[in-house]
Amino acid sequence: TYAELQALKTRQVHFEAEGDPGEHPVRLSLMMNSNGNGGHRIVVKARQDGQGTRDLVGHTPYDPQAVGAILQNARDALFDCYFERDEFGTVTDAQRDGPPAFTDKNGKSLAQFKRDLGTLAIQGSALFSLAFDHVKTDGSGLTPAIWQRELIKTLRESAVIQITRVSSANYVFPWSLVYEYPLITAERGEWRVCKIVNEEWAQDGTRQQPAGETHKRCKYHDEPWHQKNVICPYGFWGLKHIIEEPQSIQDSPTVADVGRRVHFADKLDLAVSITEDPALVNKIATHLGNMAQLPEIRFVTPQPATGWKSLRPNLKAPEIVYFLCHGEADEQNTLDSAYLSIGARDNDPDHRIYAVGTLGAWIRDLVDGPDTDAWAHQRPLIFINGCHTNGLRPGHIVSFASAFTSLGACGVLGTEVRVPISVATEVAESFFKKIAPPQQMTVGEALRQLRWELVNKGNVLGLAYSLYGLADLKVETDPAGP
Repeated sequence: TYAELQALKTRQVHFEAEGDPGEHPVRLSLMMNSNGNGGHRIVVKARQDGQGTRDLVGHTPYDPQAVGAILQNARDALFDCYFERDEFGTVTDAQRDGPPAFTDKNGKSLAQFKRDLGTLAIQGSALFSLAFDHVKTDGSGLTPAIWQRELIKTLRESAVIQITRVSSANYVFPWSLVYEYPLITAERGEWRVCKIVNEEWAQDGTRQQPAGETHKRCKYHDEPWHQKNVICPYGFWGLKHIIEEPQSIQDSPTVADVGRRVHFADKLDLAVSITEDPALVNKIATHLGNMAQLPEIRFVTPQPATGWKSLRPNLKAPEIVYFLCHGEADEQNTLDSAYLSIGARDNDPDHRIYAVGTLGAWIRDLVDGPDTDAWAHQRPLIFINGCHTNGLRPGHIVSFASAFTSLGACGVLGTEVRVPISVATEVAESFFKKIAPPQQMTVGEALRQLRWELVNKGNVLGLAYSLYGLADLKVETDPAGP
């Protein structure tokens, strides 16, 4: 209910390094649930600016089966950003079988960056229409058209957007790819890339000015030509806003029950699990060496876990659990198909961490199971970094988020689409630097910043990551002491 969502109205996050008050309201709440007739809907509430205006409330029907093609198209468009596009923005099958088209610094040229932005914007605009074109305004007297225009005004600047779902709704929606500027098909000849891209990104795809700076909206946002048919990085929700998807605890399904702090003692203890894919072992070894150099990070064990038997003790009472693995789907197991592949990629069940059959069953293990009191106190953070895989399907990552939330985790950061190992390791190293002392950013801030770090060199793959937790989730010293 929205009474439950009111329990946490603001988030302690920053959108800019200077002059930011550090506290922002949850400007938009979206709840994905049942419509009471066996179907589904998205319930919407947008908080206005408080100057005599009332909140925008409505709901829109949502059929997970019927929209499958649209969601898959968006997912495929993001996947194709690994490769080089031709002048029409397409990627051939031969290119998809080849290596990613990134520079040695995980960047892309300006021309390729523009093509990626344009392709994603088309899919993102379709996602916006899917979510809001058929909104029912719940007795407000507003037409759907007026309601949509008011929503755009509400999200004029960077905001916190909250996505919640009932426990039975494991379907997903790529909210980070939603694109807010209208792209009118009949006016396609007028579509243009925003001036900010040509002015601030060099030919090699790196952003020259302002280097690394992330404004709350595009500096051309108020220009008449910027209101439609424009391809702008700031049009994507995942870049402009901070999106949170907190997992509710099934026995007490309120957002207020979701943890906001990961407690640690003197250093952040990482329980690490990795794939032993021969094609990746050298890059993973380099990555772990880089991670070991972070002064506030400590590995729980000298060697990462490569199977359930070595992982299980590390899950007993963790602080942060980090999977650098393949996400796979077991086609023979229709009830519990999603699993994380660690160690060798074979049929050994020790190397397959299923959401239900492994994690769910382990909860009930009274001998070697989790220390549930420690989980409830420490509220661990889980990072599922799925590299070089396209086995997981939409909704699979939610299965793991739900399983870890049942254990007591306060958040899960993960991706459901293939991410090259070079990008996956860069994201992880940047992320852990940001959330660890001395920076101690909130997870929502860290995710938004690392997305911009990639975009500032022409790479949009930061949009592949989603946060299943509160935006102002962060690590802090345990007040109870060591």
